[in-house]
Amino acid sequence: MAGHGPDSRGQQVLIGMQFSDGQAVTNVRIGEWRPRAQPHPDAPYLHCSGGGGDNRTASVQLFLSPLPPPGPVAVYAAWPSMGIAETRHDLDATAIVAAAARAVVLWPDEPDADGVVEQPEPPLNLPPGGWFEHVLRRSGPGEPYERPADATP
Repeated sequence: MAGHGPDSRGQQVLIGMQFSDGQAVTNVRIGEWRPRAQPHPDAPYLHCSGGGGDNRTASVQLFLSPLPPPGPVAVYAAWPSMGIAETRHDLDATAIVAAAARAVVLWPDEPDADGVVEQPEPPLNLPPGGWFEHVLRRSGPGEPYERPADATP
């Protein structure tokens, strides 16, 4: 359950992205994860769609929508309960965006079903002073994020 949401102690693996246009997205759900249920329905969202692991490894598959704009993307990860500090890796989304332009839609999206019941979640334990704490506590979903001068890259 590393990426699906916090456990009973508020622990989970944290994944986040900072796009070239200033938008930030994380795998931390705020209420319902689906974009139409969010206060900002056009904001990007990152959803855990599967994963697995054993005593020594863990893997998580994530679904990001929409694609980031071309340019640099900062990818953040942390897993405080496993002693993994917040880290950052930079990549270029230009090739991903170009490949997506060649994609073919086989089945269009269908509207969401009504009557989805939200489950209460425990408060999330965030690493103090890092990117995740800043994005999740100080700005709303989909709002541009500017790194404070004292933030660790």
